[in-house]
Amino acid sequence: MIRASLLALVRDRSRTAATVLAVTLVVAMIAIPGAIRESAISKPQNYLARAGVDAFVMGPGVGDYISQSVLSPDQIASVPARPGIDVITAGVVGFATLHHGDESASVVIQGYEPESGFGGPWSMASGAPVSGDDEVVIDETLGDQLGVSVGAQVEIGRGRFTVAGLSAETASIGKQLVFLTTPAVQSAVYDQPLLVTHLLVGSDDPSGFVRAARSAGFSAFTRSDLLDRNEAYWTRQIGPTFDMMLLVVVLFGSLLVLTLFLLSNRARRRHLAVQAALGVPLRTLVAAEVVSAVAVTSVGVLVGLALAALGVGAVNGGSPGLEASLSAPLLVRSMVTVAAVVLLALVPSLTALRRIDPADALAEPT
Repeated sequence: MIRASLLALVRDRSRTAATVLAVTLVVAMIAIPGAIRESAISKPQNYLARAGVDAFVMGPGVGDYISQSVLSPDQIASVPARPGIDVITAGVVGFATLHHGDESASVVIQGYEPESGFGGPWSMASGAPVSGDDEVVIDETLGDQLGVSVGAQVEIGRGRFTVAGLSAETASIGKQLVFLTTPAVQSAVYDQPLLVTHLLVGSDDPSGFVRAARSAGFSAFTRSDLLDRNEAYWTRQIGPTFDMMLLVVVLFGSLLVLTLFLLSNRARRRHLAVQAALGVPLRTLVAAEVVSAVAVTSVGVLVGLALAALGVGAVNGGSPGLEASLSAPLLVRSMVTVAAVVLLALVPSLTALRRIDPADALAEPT
């Protein structure tokens, strides 16, 4: 039966190729946007996940880290002291334009206190972290974009800084991080020497610290809480667009594959009628159709994944900092979705086999 099914695919090679192509396109059209979606949601959270911080404190009423907050010196002094706190250090986040010669780019500034060991770049591509108020670390993709290397001079706000190093894995779509000391951000970007937007906390009991800080009126979050809030935020911002794309792909793919399956059955009507006239049971014809669908789908999936890998590589090349990838969960979701698409298309095709008339064996070949 398997051999006969495969031979039938070879005889109907043009429609077989068209069906493989349809499955290939469905796989690629699911996997590529899916990889972009995953990266667009996860990459903005790298700072929260990898800056070595156990808890964050912002001003009252701040819902998440993206919102801007301001902490006065009096508020900072009133942060609850608790056993198990290793360090509380001041940070400043903001937005600015970085200039290098005739080139410029909008960047996200992360101001931190290097001596604390918290809040700075977690991975260096070259050079060293910031050690003084006149130094800066910039994302390596931004360095490539602007032609900036270690030792170069750049301007940010009202300040001029020497590039001490280039950081790795500190960019996302349209956003590259730049690291300065907190005093440098206060003076060069904001011209407010006492400005602090958040506190970075190292604690053996971050949940206990957060409860105490909230009781004192602060917006405080453990790292995991803030990561969950930010993931939810980016999912709300980005998710619906990609979900709509997925729905369109599934509907289009189902219709296309269904049409090709039905056309294939119609083209093989006389062959199927001959089989029926020879007494081949309907269940055998159904099994042969399923084998053919599995074979075509398997080839289409393999080619589609290869095409998706090439597509993701091309997207990454055109979008520095995206670094999208075909994760294992994404591949599983893609294959399950494609299997569902093929199954939906296969049901009407199998139903059509019940209407095969043995008398059609006498019809002229098509």
